[in-house]
Amino acid sequence: MTDLPSTDRLELDNGTQAWDDVLDRLTAFVESWESEAEPPRIADYLPESPPTLVRLVLVELIKADLEYRWKHDREPRTIEQYAEEFPSLRGSNGLPCDLIVEEYLVRQQLGLAGSPDDYLHRFADQAKSLERLFAIQTHNRSGTLRMRDDVPQIEPGQRLDDFDLLETLGQGAFARVMLARQNSMQRLVALKVSRRCGQEAQTLAQLDHPNIVRVYDQRYLSDEGLGLLYMEYVRGDDLAALVRRVRETPPSMRNGQLVLDVIDAALARHD
Repeated sequence: MTDLPSTDRLELDNGTQAWDDVLDRLTAFVESWESEAEPPRIADYLPESPPTLVRLVLVELIKADLEYRWKHDREPRTIEQYAEEFPSLRGSNGLPCDLIVEEYLVRQQLGLAGSPDDYLHRFADQAKSLERLFAIQTHNRSGTLRMRDDVPQIEPGQRLDDFDLLETLGQGAFARVMLARQNSMQRLVALKVSRRCGQEAQTLAQLDHPNIVRVYDQRYLSDEGLGLLYMEYVRGDDLAALVRRVRETPPSMRNGQLVLDVIDAALARHD
């Protein structure tokens, strides 16, 4: 296994070092999945401390592990099974909702997910939080639920509110990210367009660090039913190229800009 950095004095307020460490561990974990005969053990890639960093790394490793196990049929696991192995994953409000949704999305791609209602029943104590993440609505009396967050049908050349859409940067399950011109400010922005407008802007804005993409603001277009999240635009390579760059870059030479590129590409590809 690749040697991993010590985190004895690493704190999350040291943004660059924290993200470098997360990236190192996640990259090493993925490389093991791709090169080893047996699935890697998540525990081998976790830092010893601090607890906040341990949890952050754990959640990201589980997301990667979920995808590899289900897509390659390598002893697929459910979120509950991960919680049995890592009891700290279960907090006072239950299991991380983003992990529950991640399991659904991975299985949905394979036609194995069932419906969102199955997850609301399976995690009944967290149903309200999951409803917000799934952005679902009842559309008949039987209570059958459907995903409301279909990807908005927008194209370069259109105008949305204050934004001229110039180029598609990426698309995820629930959103499309566009390169756009914000006319009132005369600047280029990365504009994420989805059918919801939640707490993502506030969450990302808390990552106040010069090497992390700045979130400008968000707004909701009620007539169109679209949520707009607009961020600083940093031109970079596609995700495949960035992954290659990470693997080819020695740990000692990985810096904040490399992390920024990866985050930028991930925001463009995923919701």
